[in-house]
Order: sequence, then C-alpha cells, then structure tokens
Amino acid sequence: MFRFLRHSFAPTAALTVTIIRALHTRNDVRNIAVIAHVDHGKTTLVDTMLSQSGTLANAHNRVMDSKDQEKERGITILAKNTAIVFDHNDPPKRINIVDTPGHLDFGGEVERALQMVEGIILLVDAKEGVRPGTRYVLRKALSLNLKPIVCINKIDKDDSNIKKTESAVEDLFLETAHDDDHLDIKFMYGSGRSGFMNHEVKKDGTLQPLFDTIFDLVPPPKATSDTELQMLVAQVDEDDKTGFKIAVGRIFNGKVNVGDIVTVALEERRCDAMVKKIQLYRGIEKMEVPSASFGDLCILELQEPLAQKLPLKIGCTIGTQGEVRMLPYRKPDDPTYSIILQEMEASWKGKETDAFKGKMANLSKRLNKEAMVNTALRLKETSPKEVTMMGRGPLHLSVIVEDMRREGYEFEIQAPRVLTREIDGEICEPFERLALEFKEELVGPVVSFLSSKMGEIGEIEQLSNGRVLLHCVMPVRLMSNVPLKYHTLTSGDGVINHHFDSYRPMAASESERDTGALISVDNGRGDGLVTFWFMLSRPLFRAAG
Repeated sequence: MFRFLRHSFAPTAALTVTIIRALHTRNDVRNIAVIAHVDHGKTTLVDTMLSQSGTLANAHNRVMDSKDQEKERGITILAKNTAIVFDHNDPPKRINIVDTPGHLDFGGEVERALQMVEGIILLVDAKEGVRPGTRYVLRKALSLNLKPIVCINKIDKDDSNIKKTESAVEDLFLETAHDDDHLDIKFMYGSGRSGFMNHEVKKDGTLQPLFDTIFDLVPPPKATSDTELQMLVAQVDEDDKTGFKIAVGRIFNGKVNVGDIVTVALEERRCDAMVKKIQLYRGIEKMEVPSASFGDLCILELQEPLAQKLPLKIGCTIGTQGEVRMLPYRKPDDPTYSIILQEMEASWKGKETDAFKGKMANLSKRLNKEAMVNTALRLKETSPKEVTMMGRGPLHLSVIVEDMRREGYEFEIQAPRVLTREIDGEICEPFERLALEFKEELVGPVVSFLSSKMGEIGEIEQLSNGRVLLHCVMPVRLMSNVPLKYHTLTSGDGVINHHFDSYRPMAASESERDTGALISVDNGRGDGLVTFWFMLSRPLFRAAG
C-alpha cells in the first residue's frame, strides 16, 4: 500500500554533487504550468497570483484570456505565458507561468507547454473533484518527470467535499504514476478567487505559502552549457510594422544578446538571423532586456536575411550561429477536415464592412498569417476566388473563421467535409487512433458502441483501480458525436483522447436501423384521427385514447 507524503525527500548527497558538477543552475527562476479541467479556476488563480505578488496591481478577471472567444466561452484556447517578479528579493526572483488550455480539443497546446517547465500546479475543484480530462494531462506531465503541487481549489464553497476530492486525487496518482517518486505529492488547500492557499484546510490567508512551496519543491532550471544557445520555439508571430519575425520560447542552454547572429533550424533547414530585440514577461506585459539566459521564457525579434525565408515554426530550435543543437521536433498531425472559404457573392456584398476586406488577396494574406502561428492549419488555393482551409476538426476551423468575422472580413464558407485522398487508385479517408480509459465493467457496452462506428478494436490494457485502457482506430467521418455518446455511456467518467493515424480505404457506412420508431416523450391523450394517419405507415405501440 502506498503512503502519500506531504513533503518531498531530498536527493542523496552523492547524487547532488554529481548534478552540481554536470550542470549550471539558476536558483532565481522557476518554470511551472497550471493544469486543470475546464472551469476549475486555473486562470482565476493566475490572476490572483499576479495581483498579490504586486506584479499586476489591478488584475482584471480572466486577464490571461486575450482572445475575445476565450473570454466569452470561459475557456483557454491557447497556452499563455506570464511571469511573477519579486523585486524585493536580492537578487529578484521570478516564477514563469504557462496557463494551459483545459479543453480536450486544444490538447496540443498542453503538451507544448509541458515541455517548457519543471513543475506543475494541478488545480482540482473541491466540489467537482477529479474530472476525466485531468488524467490524460497528468499522465503526460508525470512522463516528463515534472514536480506536481496539488491545489484543492474553492474550499470556501458550501458544497465543497475536501476529503472526497483529496482521496480522488490520491487514486488518480496511483493510476497515472510511472514510478514511486511520482507518489511524493504536496497538497495545498485554498481559493484562487478569494486569494488564499495553505498547507492545511484553513479558509483565510494569502497565496504566500504557494509562492514559497513553488521555490522549495519545483527544481530550478539546469543547463549543460551557459554559453551555447539552445532555445525551443513555442509560439511565432510577425511584427506588422517592421516585418520582423517573433519567436516565443524557452531557453534550455546558453545565453542570447541583442545583436547576436543566431541560427534557426527546422529539420534539415538552416537560416541565420539577427536578434533585434529581447523581451521577458512581467505579468502580462513585456519588458525589453539586453539579454536572456537559460531558464528564461523570452521573446526574440528576428531580422531575416534578404531573399531568404526563416524556417521559423512552432517546435523549431534557435541556436548558436553555425553550431545549433537540435531539440526534438514533433510534426503536427495531418489535417482531417476542410472548409472552402471564398469571396462573398451575395447582393449585400460590401455593405456591412470595408470592401477591401472582402477581396481574396486580403483574405489570403490574413489566412497565411494565421497559418504561420497555427501549425495545425494548412491552406490550398483552389481558384482565384477561393481557398481551402484544412485543419484538425470543425471546432479548430470554426475558431479561425469566427476570428476573421469579428475582425471585419467578409466571405462565404461551405460546410466542413472530411478530407480524402486517392492512393494507388483507391479512395482513402483519414482514420484517428483513439485511447479510451473507463471502468472495466463497461468493456462490453463500449466495444459494442465503437464497433457500430466501424471502429477497429485493438489492445485492452489493464490499469489499476478497476480501469482499462482500450485502443481503437476509427474513420474520422464517423467520429463527430463519439465523444458525447462515449461520455454519456460512461456517465462522464470516461477519458477519450485521439490523434491522426493514417489514410486507409473508405470504411463502410455507420450501421443504422432499417425502420425508425416514434417514442412518447410525455404523458397525454392520443387523438384517434392523428394516430390513424401514423398507422398507415408504421405500427403503433398503443391504440388511440
């Protein structure tokens, strides 16, 4: 039986000496990600941390949700970076925070954020407890050996159940841990909105205990070199005024100064660029600095050479000129859905917005900029007046379309469709590989449901605590309502994750009933005249009356 500890063990002296000799360490910086299910309060907690630290005196609600759609939907779509700076320390200390999405459709942003940190804050609602999506993200974090701090949030609510939530978190770690060290977890209790977090259940105080715990438990950034630059790019952009490329990412080794010539590397491509500006985060603001070192989350403004194009994409590496050491690069999954966007042809064209925003040249320019920062988006110009947008799903594409509409662009779109390819003379469609985690007693119903969707059932792994992990391959064409029906089938307890697998020959159509059925949805009297007409086409369960 595992025992959950409320403190961390120190490494052995011999191991500590070995690490110190091999690595350079920055004790003034900590990098963490905030992980939680949708609406468990992670963005609110970050807002309060910024306010109480003095980094941002007047933190407005959901200050990190910079997109309008994020504020309206109440979810985080993109991973955001911010920093808490403690100027009263000598030297000043800094906590770099990555606020990750909690929505399954934006899980790629979560994985990218986890690569940039050494620790995580796992935020759990004291009422709702552990939600299904948390399992997948925590398993990813523990596979990277990130140090977890568990914050049980909203304990000041009348309907909170702290003991039950704490027990559920312990069970979650038992299910997802890869080794015994992952069971050494730290619990804290508080409320992000009310602004307190303590080591024991106490409904007052501040967030200072949380700040102290982050510096005590989360490992500091380490590097094998403090001179040879190695930076992983997590976000890219372009300055509209200067045309300079902007790279946002984490420096893992070395140092970079303004005026340095660096090499941008992506797979086999290499291109030099000059660093024109360096910025660090301070709250949600950006602070210009002359240099940045390993452990920093920074923003580089790069000037590309004439007649050359920088291979600057999310996941690429920026390194010392001519001596760049590549960090692992993961290609984005192939697109599975497409939407055709075309110029407006309606009679009211140009009456609701500026005419130039409806021209194909301007629409293409806007989409090309989106494709630079959104690696899952592919574009194909099919005619002078239409562009095919290809992405990971209807939700992914709808967010882009809605952004453009709010910016005043005018266009028409066709219904989304699944992408197909012709391979060796045969029409093939995209298949997704699914991983479904649920209770063992539901194996029969889940397998039956997946089979009705033409799913190919693979290995079923036995997990701890009476749960299983089922692998399945399914055509994207039949997946539109799978998550909803799966969560209904598992009473909201199941976890589903999926990624692109391959293109395969078209699967059969989904099995359907030969005849439909009319089911009563309420009590009432059946009128004989009305039921008579139904009897002409189908049998009835009951007579009129």
